[in-house]
This record gives sequence, C-alpha cells and structure tokens, in this order.
Amino acid sequence: MPGQAVRRDLRNHGASWSALSSRAGARCRESGPTLLGIARAPLVLFPSGRAWQREAGRDTVAFMARSTGTAEVIARAALAFIEENGVEALTIRALGAEAGLHHTATYRHYRSKNDVLRAVLGLVLEEAISGAGELPADPRERLLVLSRSLRSALHAHPAVTTAYLTPAESLADSDTSNAYQQEIVDALRGLGLRGYDLLVRHQMLETFVLGSCVFDFGGAPDHLDSRRLRHRLIADPDFEEVTRSNDRVDALNEAAFDHGLVVLLDEIAAAGQRALDKNAERHPRSKE
Repeated sequence: MPGQAVRRDLRNHGASWSALSSRAGARCRESGPTLLGIARAPLVLFPSGRAWQREAGRDTVAFMARSTGTAEVIARAALAFIEENGVEALTIRALGAEAGLHHTATYRHYRSKNDVLRAVLGLVLEEAISGAGELPADPRERLLVLSRSLRSALHAHPAVTTAYLTPAESLADSDTSNAYQQEIVDALRGLGLRGYDLLVRHQMLETFVLGSCVFDFGGAPDHLDSRRLRHRLIADPDFEEVTRSNDRVDALNEAAFDHGLVVLLDEIAAAGQRALDKNAERHPRSKE
C-alpha cells in the first residue's frame, strides 16, 4: 500500500529525498533509455492525489516537510491541497498549514502562488512523461503517445487543469515543460514540417490537448455532473444512454478525445508529407 511504502522509506532512509532520487535514477539507468532521461521508477515516497493523503496521511507530509524542507515536498502538498480545495483556494499561508510549515518557511522555496502552480504543473507533467514510457521512433506515434500521456496525467488530477488559465507566463517556464515541448517540436520536424507550417500544427495540437482537458476537467470535482447535465438538456434519444451515469460521461469524454486526436494527427502527418513532397520537387537530387 502507498502508506506502507511511505513509512518503510522513512525508516530506511531517514526521510532523505535525495537518497530515494538516487535509487530511482539507478533503476532508470538499469532499465535503459527513457524519455528525457527521467526515471521511470514510481515515486513511492509521495504517491500523488487523494490516495496518497488517504494512505499516508497529513502527518507524514508534515513530518517530511519539516525534516527536509524541500521544494518537492511542498509542491506535492500543494497538489494534494488543490485536489481537495481547488486552485483558487490555494495560498502560501494555506499551503504552509497543509505541509505542516509556517508560511514564512514556504517562502524560502516559493515566492508566490504562481511559483507554486508552476511546480505543481511540473509534477503533473513529469507524471505524463513517466507514463509515456520509451517513445516510439515514428514521429506521428510519438505525438500520439505524448498527447495521450498528458491527457492521462490531467485526468488523474483534474482540479489542476484550471492552473493553465492563470495569466502568468512563468507557469510555462520550467525545464520539464521546455523539454516536453521540445519533444513535440522534434516530432513535428520529423514529419517534415518547418517554419510557419510547424508553428500552426504545434498550436493546433496544444490547443486541442490542453483546451479539451480544461473544458472536460476544469469544473472538477463536479465536471462530470456538469457535462452529464448538458447532455441531458439536449433532450435527444441518442443522448439518453450516456446520461445514466458519470462513468459513461467520462468514457465518452475519453473516446471523443482519442478520436479527435487521431483525426488531428492525420492532418498533421498529411501536412508534413505535403511539405516533404514539395521539397522533393524543388530539389530532385535530395531523393537520391
């Protein structure tokens, strides 16, 4: 159980996050190449989300925060707080209480709420990268895997999605975000896209993936109830089946995302092929 893993690691490693990071890195090296070199080993010390709170409890969070004072611990406390209370309720003072720290101690790592949100989004993005596993060589398949893994991570943490609506440039400025975006750009280039065509397809993909997540999950924890009500108000016989449960609404959301993603990637791949064909016509020798 996650809580048992937390307690075991506390005993074995004296609440040392760096020791666990080293172990995770070693397992990563043993398992071979991975996306961006980020360890695939699960973060057993701090499983994220409500399951972590339920199993490990806030006492463990507070103990770790006081023992190490690491930004990682505080960020995970913020993630748990957001999942329970929402993005709008997050403040530095509330976060300090969640992590068992005085709010002035939290300022040593995060100077503002936006800094905290950036760290939280970084955690979710790391989860997406970890979930992607070893990326396929084919650029179209790479885009498919990266997009689905980000969707899956945000599906697991729906309350976090509204952080993308925060008007702060700093939210997108992190090593993890930049590395993820570079993987997307490299895959688009691998399809043959360059210049303005690449920019347009990049924004199309970003808008679809993040936009659909914000729309589908943005009202968490009531997002499924809201979508179910919208379907019910359509008052069409074809919509009756899906309105019977939130699970059916959730399944429809994911099916619609997958279908839309495939259609979009078909267009992106076709645009890349057109660019390659046009380049081959201009430079016939490049075929040889």
